[in-house]
Amino acid sequence: MYDRRVTPALLLAATLTLAAAPPGEQGRLLALVNEARLDAGAAPLIWDAGLADMAQSHAVDMAREACASHASPNGDVAVDRAVRADLRLTRLAENVGEAPDLGNAHEALMESKGHRTNILDPELSIAGFGVVLDETGRAYVVEDFGEPAPAFTPDEAAHEALSLVVPKWARRADAELSHELERYAQRLAATDAVRPDPQAMDACWMLVFAAADPREIPAGKRPGCVGDVAGAGVAWARTPTRPLGAFFVAIALRK
Repeated sequence: MYDRRVTPALLLAATLTLAAAPPGEQGRLLALVNEARLDAGAAPLIWDAGLADMAQSHAVDMAREACASHASPNGDVAVDRAVRADLRLTRLAENVGEAPDLGNAHEALMESKGHRTNILDPELSIAGFGVVLDETGRAYVVEDFGEPAPAFTPDEAAHEALSLVVPKWARRADAELSHELERYAQRLAATDAVRPDPQAMDACWMLVFAAADPREIPAGKRPGCVGDVAGAGVAWARTPTRPLGAFFVAIALRK
């Protein structure tokens, strides 16, 4: 049994598939985990059907192979499985394990520093677990934890980004500039790059970034000018460096 923490840097807004905690072994494991979180002062995890389907499928693979591993038989790891399930998260973490029974599996995970960190992490709020018992009762366990990203459409994300600079650093928003920036953001997403080019936009200041939340302007990034108008454009994409997706944001001020 081993731990691999998955923390994709910049991810996108999620459509959650929240559901009531299931009966049976999955529900029992959720109760054990939430009891441990309560004892540690962390909020209980909310059951997510998408994560649960992903975890259960992997638990079946582990039982079939009689081996606890983060890698599926085809080589996929947690991020790959989450992408295939179209899950949109800001963070993803996974525990896997096997033990003579479910209770022992939970105890073993709690006794392992890395697994325990995932279980008790207060910044992970949703989870889905997979449990398969073989003919001897041996338990194969997968615990997938996540944190949902804010649910914005690209237009909503652009509005949120624009609200950060108007009216603070510009008198008003400009629709034409925003339209130009939308195309610019789409090019950034297509190339998986974050490169500002103020000259290309005829701007006195320009900021581009990729993030799970379009309102999270990187620290210390303040305009070098005060503009008459401001624009913002946003595109969302899954890319090689941001497999679960990110908002690519372009903001500019123009005098």
